[in-house]
Amino acid sequence: MVEMGSERVAVEALQTGVHDYLIKDPQRGYPDLLAVTLQRAARTRGFAHRPTEEMLHTVEDRLKEIFEHTATGIYRTTPDGRILMANPALLTMLGYSSFEELSQKHMERVNKIVGFESRWKKRDGTTLIVSENARSVRERSGNILYYEETVEDITERKMAKQALRESEERLRHLRIQRRKVSRFGIRNSTWSGQTERH
Repeated sequence: MVEMGSERVAVEALQTGVHDYLIKDPQRGYPDLLAVTLQRAARTRGFAHRPTEEMLHTVEDRLKEIFEHTATGIYRTTPDGRILMANPALLTMLGYSSFEELSQKHMERVNKIVGFESRWKKRDGTTLIVSENARSVRERSGNILYYEETVEDITERKMAKQALRESEERLRHLRIQRRKVSRFGIRNSTWSGQTERH
């Protein structure tokens, strides 16, 4: 800000890199003049929206990258089950080569689920075990706009747990057999199957 009649100071400031200046005018009032000048400068130079738009584009780009590169299936459906969007992970998980192909399916929906395990059929007919998370997105009036959902393929994890359970059951069975054998006085002298009685 410069005083009226101090144009020399304003010219020097512009030469050193200042983009604009404001002349103090006691008759118009400083706050109003400052607000009007700042708004005018922001509009003429595009400062008012640039940082916000740049931040929005950056956030959008990051979210799009997460959506496209995460291993978790992400999709959105209408209240009647029509698929609006799906990420590549969901397409791969279900064996579809394009969104158009997948969008022919309809999904059943509920208002909110967390960690719900279910079996889905892949395009080729094989079964996939998934953990689902979903929530409804509503208008202020309460009407459902759409559902946002994530799906994690847990087939391998469930198969590994099942294999572990079966292995533990076999081990338990072997321990029981060993106890029965030792009760009858039979003891293994080697693992080759030779036994001796006492």
